[in-house]
Order: sequence, then structure tokens, then C-alpha cells
Amino acid sequence: MADQIQVPAAPEVLPEKEQAQWKQTWLKEFKQAQLDHPGDETAQRAIATRIANRALNPDDPESYEQAITLPAWQCISRVEKNGKLFVVVINSKKFAFDVPQAVTRNKEKK
Repeated sequence: MADQIQVPAAPEVLPEKEQAQWKQTWLKEFKQAQLDHPGDETAQRAIATRIANRALNPDDPESYEQAITLPAWQCISRVEKNGKLFVVVINSKKFAFDVPQAVTRNKEKK
């Protein structure tokens, strides 16, 4: 079939469920781009990929609690050192949060 759409592979960093969502988003946006940019497959693919890749741009954590609960696939690094939690997310943004005293005390007891 000449009109069959070849959906690219989702980024491997994504878990299986998010890869399926990425592919669904890509296909939906590709079809919309076909309507918006008829005859320009390069632009259609670029638009679909750009929008689908927004899944790779997690919300910025605003607190220790948010940073510690980020899914592992969204974090390049998550390290506690000297009373601070340092986090680097997959879009390379870096964050540092004070570790709450209650968490620090619980670790000292162990």
C-alpha cells in the first residue's frame, strides 16, 4: 500500500507504555500535518516528531517531594548529597532541593 504511514520507532528511553503513547501521538499529529501541509512530507514528519517528543520534556519539579517521585525514565541523575537532592531530568535541566529534615533524620536512624 502506497498510502501506509511508516511510524518511526519511539525513543528507547521511554518505557513500553509511553512508547505506545508516543507512537499514537506521532500518528495523530502526522495526519493533522498532512491536512495543514499537503504534499510536504518532510514538514509533516518534523511536526509530528516535534509534538510527540514533548513527552521527553517533563514538568519541572518545584519541590523535593516532586523531584523524588519523578519516574526513573525522566531522570538522568538523582543524587542526595550534603542535605540536598540534585536532579538532572532527560531534557538536561538541573535542579537542587533541600532534603527535608524528617527524611534526613529517618536516614540517620537506619
